[in-house]
Amino acid sequence: MFQYFTHFTLLLGIFPIIIFWINRSKLNTETYYFFPFIALLAIATIYEFVGTLVLKINVTYWFWIYLFLEFSALSYFFFKLRINRRLSWMYSALFLLLYIALTVFHDNDNDLLLEGYLSTFSFITFLSFVALWFRDLFKKLSHPNLLDNNLFFFIVGIMVYFVGTIFLFLLSDVIFNNQNKSFSSFWMLNVLFSFIFRILIIIGLWKSRIK
Repeated sequence: MFQYFTHFTLLLGIFPIIIFWINRSKLNTETYYFFPFIALLAIATIYEFVGTLVLKINVTYWFWIYLFLEFSALSYFFFKLRINRRLSWMYSALFLLLYIALTVFHDNDNDLLLEGYLSTFSFITFLSFVALWFRDLFKKLSHPNLLDNNLFFFIVGIMVYFVGTIFLFLLSDVIFNNQNKSFSSFWMLNVLFSFIFRILIIIGLWKSRIK
């Protein structure tokens, strides 16, 4: 059951880019800011199916690269939304410095620990942007019904995913080393929150069509 749900969640990663492509002429401008992440999601899905499940390639290096691309894509999204551009540049510079520093010490023995550090920094960054987005939204009161705002689904998806998985990524090294046999059960949390995130992205894309 876990395996089928994992595969289905992975497959959902392709749907956003398909929906984006079909409705590309009907989407509002702000949705295009989210396209780099949608494209990354599709690339990650294909890689995980082909590289991880079929060819059995070690995911260590891919996940390390993915963390950098994920941060870049979501930072671009918030930067284009003009949440706080000075803060965006500051977080991006700090992440780059942290990424370079951790890459120097990165190896197969400590990859989960160092990836946990990067995930924690991403969590702090994007939770800050989410909070600022909601603050600006309530100040302007431009969307009395949040469910009609497609960005709301993207933002909530980001918040749910990072809040839901932060402790898993932060403690993944400890869990793997001390409870190796049950690691897959803990990893189910990541799959579950990835599923929720992808569903919210699909809803957001559907809501973003200009009528």
